Parts: sequence; C-alpha cells; structure tokens
Amino acid sequence: MDTGSPSGLLNNEPYAYIKNTLAELEAIHQNHQLAELNISLELKHAGDAHQGAVWHRKVKVVQSNTSLLQRFLRLFTTEGRKQRRQHHEAAALFRGQLWELLQTEKAPDSLKKQVIQAVENGVLPFLKESECKTIISSKDTILINPKERKIIREAAGFLKKELSGLLSRLPRVTLEDSREVLKAYYQLIILSPELLPDEHKAHEAISKLGKHFRNTRQSVGFTDLKDTIALSVLHDIREKLSLEEYQQLTKRIGNVFTYPYSPRQRPLRDALNLIFNNGLGSSSVQGHPRELVSAKDLALLKDSYQGLFFRYSRIHRLEENLLADGCAVAARISRLPSELRTLDLDRVTQDFQQYESLRRTLSAENQDQDQEFKELEARCKTHRALIAEGRAALLHVQLNQGRRWELNLLLEGIGKANIYGTDSEHNQQMFKKLLDLAQLRGPQVDLAQLDWIIAQNKKANRHPNVAIEGAGPTGLMLAFTQFQEGANVSVFEKRSTAYNRLQVVRLDPKWMDMLKFYLGEHYYDLFGENGQAGKGMVRADGLGEKAGEIVTHRLEEALNHRLADLMARNYDHTSQRDNPQKNRLERLAAYEMTRVEAGEQGYTVQAKYHPGNDPSPFANGKKKPPAGYQKPEATLTRPVDLVICAGGKHSQLRNKYMRDRAVTSARSYGVCSWEGPKDQSLQNDRLDTFPDFRGMVVLDQQFQQFFQEQMISQVERIEGLSSDERRLLGQQTHEQSSGVRSLQSSIHGRVMQTRCFDNKNLVYIGMELPEAFTQFCQKVKKKLAALPVPDLDQNGNKRSAADQKAWRNQRVARVQKALSKAWFQTVAHSYGIDQSLGVTQEMIDDSSVAVFYLQQRRVWRNVIKKKSGSRQVMITAAGDAAATPHFMTASGLTGARENVLHLQNYTRDVWNGPRIYQEYGLEQRQDRLEHAQLDTADFVIQQGLNFLI
Repeated sequence: MDTGSPSGLLNNEPYAYIKNTLAELEAIHQNHQLAELNISLELKHAGDAHQGAVWHRKVKVVQSNTSLLQRFLRLFTTEGRKQRRQHHEAAALFRGQLWELLQTEKAPDSLKKQVIQAVENGVLPFLKESECKTIISSKDTILINPKERKIIREAAGFLKKELSGLLSRLPRVTLEDSREVLKAYYQLIILSPELLPDEHKAHEAISKLGKHFRNTRQSVGFTDLKDTIALSVLHDIREKLSLEEYQQLTKRIGNVFTYPYSPRQRPLRDALNLIFNNGLGSSSVQGHPRELVSAKDLALLKDSYQGLFFRYSRIHRLEENLLADGCAVAARISRLPSELRTLDLDRVTQDFQQYESLRRTLSAENQDQDQEFKELEARCKTHRALIAEGRAALLHVQLNQGRRWELNLLLEGIGKANIYGTDSEHNQQMFKKLLDLAQLRGPQVDLAQLDWIIAQNKKANRHPNVAIEGAGPTGLMLAFTQFQEGANVSVFEKRSTAYNRLQVVRLDPKWMDMLKFYLGEHYYDLFGENGQAGKGMVRADGLGEKAGEIVTHRLEEALNHRLADLMARNYDHTSQRDNPQKNRLERLAAYEMTRVEAGEQGYTVQAKYHPGNDPSPFANGKKKPPAGYQKPEATLTRPVDLVICAGGKHSQLRNKYMRDRAVTSARSYGVCSWEGPKDQSLQNDRLDTFPDFRGMVVLDQQFQQFFQEQMISQVERIEGLSSDERRLLGQQTHEQSSGVRSLQSSIHGRVMQTRCFDNKNLVYIGMELPEAFTQFCQKVKKKLAALPVPDLDQNGNKRSAADQKAWRNQRVARVQKALSKAWFQTVAHSYGIDQSLGVTQEMIDDSSVAVFYLQQRRVWRNVIKKKSGSRQVMITAAGDAAATPHFMTASGLTGARENVLHLQNYTRDVWNGPRIYQEYGLEQRQDRLEHAQLDTADFVIQQGLNFLI
C-alpha cells in the first residue's frame, strides 16, 4: 500500500474524484457485474493535484467483461500477471485514499457516510475482510465531532511515540512514569476502542506494566492509579465536549454496567464506581481528594445517566447522602454564635495589628490606664473567641463530612438542607466565613486556639483522669484532644524531650487539617507559607495526591512545643480557687509507666523515673538547682480512669495487659539516612528529588560491582579489629569467595522497590532486602563470632564471660552496620543522588542504619476493663501499640490519628455527653470503641499485606 502523505486531499477535487469513483463502483455492483481498478495516471509532482489525483496518482474503474475461464488462464501468462499486479496496486492505492479520507477532519461527513455504506453493502470487493470489519466497527468514531477526533489523534500519536520507550525502561518504571501512557491508553479505549484491537501492542504493554507492579508489590497502587486516571480522562472528555456531544458519546457506548464487559466498558465502569463507592460507601480514612466526591463528579454522573450509562437510583442515593451530610453541617454551624456571621475579617485583622503594635510600645502600666487600649483588648478577646469557635467547627466538618465530599460540593448540600429555624442561604454564608477564617494568621489567632481548648476543658461537667504512655506524635496529639474534652491529662515518656528519630513520615490530608488547628503558627514552621518550604514539605505522592512529609523528630518537636504553650497558658488561666484535679495538663519526661493499681480511692498508674533521660539541667548536676528545687520522685503515681498505651510496638505497659498476635509473615527490611549540616539542605538544586516516593532499583551487574567496591571500603573502615578479624572479613567479602558469588547469583536481575524521601538536610531510603543478602550477612557474622575474644581488655584486665559476650556482639554489630551501609550507598548511587545530592558515605547517619525483620502485629483486644468495687479503669492502645503499620505505606500515623479521634469521641460521650452514657450506656460505648479500634487496625494491616504476603 502506498503510504505517502496525500496532496490532493487538501482541496475539493479529490473528494469529487472519490465520490465519482464510488458512484461507478455502486452502479457496477447494482448490475451484478465485477469491477477492477487500474492506475490511470502517474503525476510528477504535487502541483498536478488540481487534475484530480491523490498521492500524485488516481485510479479508474474498469468493468470486467472477462469470463471466468479467461481470468483463470490469465493466471499463467506474463501479461495476465502484469495486469493483476496493476489491479492490486490500484486497489491498494484506493484503499489508502479511502483511509485517508475517513481519518481527515476536512472531508465532509456525507462522503464518509457514503464510503461506510458502500463497505456495508459490499460495493468495494477489493477491501480485505478485516478492513471492512474495522471500518464498520469504527463508523461511530469516523463520524465523531472534531473535538473527540482531536483527542483521539493526540492520544494515538503519544501512545505510538512513548509506548515502546516506556517498555524499554522496564523494570525501572515507577507508577508515576506510567501515568501519561495510561492516560493516552484510556483516552483511546473510551473514545475509539477499534483503534486498539485485541492484537494491539498497547494491551500487551499494560499487561506487562501490571505484572511489573505485582512483582514489586505495587498491584494495589497500580489499580488505584488506573481507576483514578480513567476517571480523570472521563472528566477531561466531558469538559471538552458540549453536553449534547457527550450524551451522544454515552449513547454509543451504552450501559457500562452490563456483563460481559467490553474493553471500553471496563475502565468506564471502574471510574464511575469510584465515585459511587466514595459517595455511597464508608467514609474515606485518609481523606485524599481522589477519595472525595466533587461537584464535577456529581455533574459527570448526571450527564452520563442521560446517555443511559446506568440507572438513576444510585445517583439519587448519592444525592440523599449529600443532603443528609449537608443537614448535619447546617445543624452544626447553625449553633455557632450569630456574631460570627457578621464578623468583618478586614476589621478583625486591623484590630489585631493595632493591638500588637500598641502592646509592644505601651508599658504594662500604661496598658492598664489607656482606655483605648483596654477597649481594643476587649474587642480582640471577643474576636479570638469567635475565630477559635469557627475554626473548631470547620475542623469538625473536615474530619467528618469532609471525608466524603469536597467542601465546594458540601457547600451545595448545605444550600439544599432544610433545618427548622435556620436559613439555608445564611448557613452557606456562614460556611464560607469558616473557610475564610482558616486563612487568618498571627499571634492573636494563635492565642485564640489555645484559649479555646482551655475553655472547652473548663466548661466540661466531669474531668476524668487520663494517663498517656508515650510522647511521640500519637501521644502528644492525644494530650491535646483528651484535654479539650475535659480530661486531666498526664503524658508519661521514658525518653527525654531531645527528640532524634530520623524517619520521614507521610501525613495524609486529615492529619494536615488537625495539625493546622492544633499547632497554630507552629504549623507554618513545619510546612512553610507562601510557597516557601518549612522544615518539612507538602508534595504529591505516587498517585498525585498532596500530603505532608516531615522528619519524625521535627513533628515531635513542634507538637511538644505547642503542648508546652498550652500548658503554660493553662497555668496562667488556673487560679488558686480552681481545683487542680480539674485542670491538670502535664508532660512527664524520663518517666516510664509500669503498672496500673487499684486502691481505696480508685485506680492509679505508677511510673518509674529514669534520671539519665531527664532533660532538666538540675537533674544530673549540670547546673546548681535553685532554692526550693525538688528532686524528681523515683516512683510517681497519678489517679486514672483511662490509660492509653501509645508507646509504640515495644510498649511494656501494653504487653502487660494485652495480648498481641502476628498477622503477616516476616520479611527482611532495611533503612538508611544521609544527613547534612543541621538546618541546611544537602547539595541539591531542587527539593523534589523523588516526585514518586516509591522507586525501582535493579540489582544488575553494575549494581553488584559497585556494591562489591563499597563492601570492601566499608569493612576496611571498621575500627578496633584484630589482624585475624580483618583477614577473615577480607576472605568473606572478596569477590571470588563462595558467599559473594552465591549472593551475586541469587540477586542478579531482581527488581526491588524502595521508599525514598528527601527532607531538607536529610535523605531517607527504606526497602525490602533480598533474603540472599540477609543470609550473606548472617554467614559473615557467624564466622566472625566464632573467632576468639582477646583475654584482656584495653586496661589489661581479664575479661569476664559477660564482657566477652558484649565484645562479640559489638564486633558483629559493627560488621552488620558496615555491610548495610555498603548496600544503601549502592542504592543511592543507582539513583545518582550521591552526585546530585552529595549523599556520600561520609554523610550516612550511623544511628539510622538498621536491618530488621518486619512483621505486622495487632492486639487481640483493644479495650481492657478492670474493676475494683465501684471503681473502674479502662486500658486501650493507640498507634503502633494497637497495630504495627508497614513503614513503606502511609498508614502508620493515619491509623494512629483514627485511634486519637475514636478516644476523643469516647471521652466526650462517656464523661460529658448525654447522661444515658454515664448511667446506662458505658459498656455499650466501650464495645463501640472496641469495634472502631479494631476496624482501624484492619485498615492499617490491610495496607501492608501487599508487602508481606
């Protein structure tokens, strides 16, 4: 077939020529005669196109008057073979001309319809059967509007250009790498599936991608990405087409929920089900935008219904859910102070600025005497109370109805809500005001939220005693929320306040909403403002969703400082007349909770003092204590009604009162961090080094060679080894040793997924380790442990058996550290970040390098009740103590946050809610808490199953 570009199709003459040719063919067909095509003219250049030629040549129709016998005899003659070649060439030429006509936007639809009708009537016998089927199946696409045709043309071009390149990069392809190819693939599948027949290589490519992501434990992520992209493609199509054009498309597609599903219907069904599942299923845990129904989603469903995609009943149920949630929000905001509705935020900002200016310039004495300042101070106090009340209401919506609907759609639901005694339009205005309040900044706004939390505590009817084990992110957030609900809170932490954990954690949108409320101005220290990054950052994960990313100790420090602000403010608010049992908020560093005991006055917790962890300079004699300084008690007790174990998976208190069980198999993992100078970025021109936090590492020949070099280098750096120890390590790590050869053979060509974060002056990589590497390390350590230990220590004293064991353990640990550093430095090199970021082996933070077996565990029962007479205490677990998350997912702190909110609801309902809970419903409420905590554990465990099973 002639594949050159047509010149003649750029004017009207070729259309007339093809139209005439079709008419001749139709006439011959109607007379039940045969037709043949010949090339009648061969032109020299495109300038002759006005003569009616296509591709510089045209064909003519010749009626075949030859008998069957003559045609048979012509098969064996030279002249006959020459004529057949001419006929075949002419037929191929005309087929090409027809295909060009059908695909160009400039040809009239009437002529395209004539061609399609001719094919359906069998007028064009020189077309292959497969070509006839393709044209007939593609007739809807051929006659589509120019907007659809443009999308199809661009998608087909992109797929042709990029598909082979993407496959050639396997297995180094990440989820993010496959996004654009998937988008083009789904555009064609939805708009023109006939361009992707069963044998098309695009299907095989998508299948290879799926297999690749299954092998690298990302099958769930790949499925989510495909559904998300299919929905975005559908939105994009709907936005580019008019409503009439879109409904014509849906009519061509038909009902996508019929079975069996066609290649076109399957992605459409999955995309639309994504909306239905978000709106009709259980609320999102993480609150990512792709898990929320938007106004665009709802409009898309309605437009698709008009095209008979599905029955309307599901949309009706979706709208009922939206109305119910709109009513709930309307009821919540209708209870806000009426003054909030008319609050002039510009005036508020001016008052705050003026107040801060006067407060800095006026002395304390003048402040008491200046009437204008006193009036301004009173106004600011009123402003603060209203602002905090509004922000708290917004957080309530974000953590509840905001888990299912985007806020702009929820605003529409509020407008339709009919709450007795309220005006829907006013409720919408109030909700908009809450969104505006969230943008206010400054010290007065910051102070408002602290005062509001304290006021909430004071107005509570009852003040239960709550003891929290652990002052990590989970324990500190529990302190805020439990105190807010009226509890007397004591936070016990075995560690000091010198946080040093270098893990980088990913915070989902609901965590970010909570941090923005509870941290106040500290939030902007973490995540920046006006496009400037803070100590952490906000960026997209592998599915394009925005999430917070921060080093663990930075998050702990921010929460700890904010809790200190709240404690100081609470102390200022507490007068001598107040009962201290109603206002206790304390953080007890260097105290480890050890047990819960029953006494005559009820239950108490006991905590053991660890003087070496006390952050106070007076505790360890670093500074002379002031007069009246009281030494910390060796054992501390506090009354308690609720004990929350939030001290992580190694919580001793949790283990004392709860049983946990393994729910996944164990696999070998490792982590490593490279840290630059404090508060300075590494040598990195751009901060977003890893746009997709999961990358691929291929253990190819180049990887193995660099690892061999690094292993020898790291082993040579180990200090304090004897000559025998160095000789043994040299033999075991030599490239010709049996152990190294076995390792190389076992890992060659394997593809491993990593979890990569860079955060200011730190790069953090975690990954599953090949079992062969773990076995190699064990073999080396075993041989090393068998070597004798020097009889005498550095002081010339004879070593005891315990000293010898400690020496062996230290020696083995140093070797394991060296091998692990060699491995992760090789990973860094495979990404090229040793050059681009300055992530050299000298930058490795030794304390962060670890190899471990990861196995997910969960408590058997989360709510333990103990009774003594009429007294009762409840013990529960939160965060890692409740369910061990997989560190290569974002589920860890998400599950912890859910635990925090469940326990906040429990405290509010049981001690300060309806009296039915206090008198009759305590046991039922505890059962509800148990079910909620177990559901959260299910979520946490489920996120890690792909990595561990």
